[in-house]
Amino acid sequence: MLNNMSSNTPTLMQSEENNAPWNQEEKEVTVEATVSITMSKTVKLTISKGDEDDDRKLMSDFDTQYYSPEQMKAFLEEYKKRKNIKNIQAKINDLSDWVVDEKCITLE
Repeated sequence: MLNNMSSNTPTLMQSEENNAPWNQEEKEVTVEATVSITMSKTVKLTISKGDEDDDRKLMSDFDTQYYSPEQMKAFLEEYKKRKNIKNIQAKINDLSDWVVDEKCITLE
């Protein structure tokens, strides 16, 4: 008698079994995210005497003496036009669309 008794556990049809939550694979999704980076670097800057308090002059002096990330991107794009470099487009793409949120100079 015990062998012929049906179980109280319901059985699922094959389509139900395949769609059951425990049989579902996690699906990847693409999302848009904004990444914000503030960068800093300590450099030796040559300035005119008396320009220590002029932030605009300090920034101008920095821009003429060093390459910022956005200037480096422009340089690499120009270099790419002149030379055929393997994977340079991927490197340029990594620099694209970044916005420097803050740019300031603090004298040490």
